[in-house]
Amino acid sequence: MLCCSRTTVQVNIAEFPVRRLEADPTVKMTKISLLAGRRGERLIKYFQTMHLLMAGTTLGLVLVIVGPTLLDLADLLGVSIREMTFIAFGGDFGAFFGSALALVIFKYFSAQKVIIVFTLVIGVSNIFIPLGGTPASTAVLTFCLGCGVGIVEIGAYVWLVGMWSSNVAPIIQLLHLTYGIGAFMSPLIAEPYLVRHL
Repeated sequence: MLCCSRTTVQVNIAEFPVRRLEADPTVKMTKISLLAGRRGERLIKYFQTMHLLMAGTTLGLVLVIVGPTLLDLADLLGVSIREMTFIAFGGDFGAFFGSALALVIFKYFSAQKVIIVFTLVIGVSNIFIPLGGTPASTAVLTFCLGCGVGIVEIGAYVWLVGMWSSNVAPIIQLLHLTYGIGAFMSPLIAEPYLVRHL
């Protein structure tokens, strides 16, 4: 037999704190105070945003460059196209791994410093990929490149949300636009240097 009773519960709404949509306070950011006042803060905010948008263009350039240069890189390494697909997969798996690793890294380190370090990792990996010599070393380099891309991409989101917490959606869309511009420009930049023109 089921029995129901009516109970009145009074809840004091003041006991529950209202949580506003803000930047995560656990994310470490380096404070920069080069220019004083609101105008100086706004200039630094726009300057940092511009640099993150340029980083988005760079991410599009370096991640997409593997596709157009795949055949030339296969000739350079003396391997088949089938073996080259494993090298391309190394970059994609590195991006996945880097994105997962970024969740841990940004809890303990400043977003700006991490982005600077891994942008350098991306540049160095990109320079040494044609000089890899063996498919295994080239796959490791593309993995490092992809890992750096994953970390820098998540870091750019963290940094932009930290700066533009009240109106971040247009800035994130602009970041995606610059990523697409870089991905579009990558084959155009690589074409004059390819042996096999399409």
